[in-house]
Amino acid sequence: MPQDGARLSTLIGAYMQGPEPQALSAQVSQSIKSKRERFLKLQVDAEIQATIKKLRMARQDPVVLVVDDDPFTTKLISASLRKTHQVHQAHDGVDGFKTYAHLAPDIIFLDISMPSISGFDFLSKIFQLDPDAYVVIISATQTTLSEEKARRAGAKGFISKPFSKADLYRYIDQVQHVYA
Repeated sequence: MPQDGARLSTLIGAYMQGPEPQALSAQVSQSIKSKRERFLKLQVDAEIQATIKKLRMARQDPVVLVVDDDPFTTKLISASLRKTHQVHQAHDGVDGFKTYAHLAPDIIFLDISMPSISGFDFLSKIFQLDPDAYVVIISATQTTLSEEKARRAGAKGFISKPFSKADLYRYIDQVQHVYA
């Protein structure tokens, strides 16, 4: 089963690392200009969705994925949770997406303000990959508008930076009831 996640991660990585726009024909170059556009054009089929579900169901231990370009935040969350959970880190949207495909984590703590591929871009794709994904936004710039946009996109919650360990565990407790 873990090899399925690794295969998905490799496929996503190969697509994202595809030929640079300069090496493509002018017509193709116009259709895929940036890392963000390439990411948003990723196609997810039912087989991939089924594999993600199988990966999660086959696992015993809870897994957390933190997607944030700020190393301090990812280390802080990891230190807060590592005694009770496997915690994995990704520092951009593509790496987060590949890691999600590889591990099918129980919960994602996601930053909204990241370069190249924003948290909102990530949200738009993660629910194509896994309609059951449980995503909680962590952001230093919480506004009613961004919180509402995140919830409409499928996020289950919103935590403002700075945050407490209790904030993290509140959502972890909720997700354990969802997948039980």
